[in-house]
Amino acid sequence: GLFFAFDCPFLAHNLTMAIPIIAGILFFFVISCLLQTSFRDPGILPRATPSEAADLEKWIDNLGTSTYRPPARTMEVVINKYMVKLKYCYTCKMFRPPRTSHCSVCDNCVERFD
Repeated sequence: GLFFAFDCPFLAHNLTMAIPIIAGILFFFVISCLLQTSFRDPGILPRATPSEAADLEKWIDNLGTSTYRPPARTMEVVINKYMVKLKYCYTCKMFRPPRTSHCSVCDNCVERFD
């Protein structure tokens, strides 16, 4: 606000009108990006219900082998003719979709975590 009130008139009068115009365009672009980020869904995935978690635990235990080590908590599925490995989240008790990670701050699985 102060830049447009004090500096822009000086720059437009003494240098060129292009600087205030570019600054105004950039200002509206930054504000629009801020508003889009503020109102967009963060991509939090709902946790498994207790009954879903119990069923999933039974299913994973049935996949166990006779070796000493427990089975890896991953599952391979076919998506658009490609084999994709889904990892299991111990906290949320569900298989996470690709590009999903568990956030330690909000304690939820988040899609496209960055």
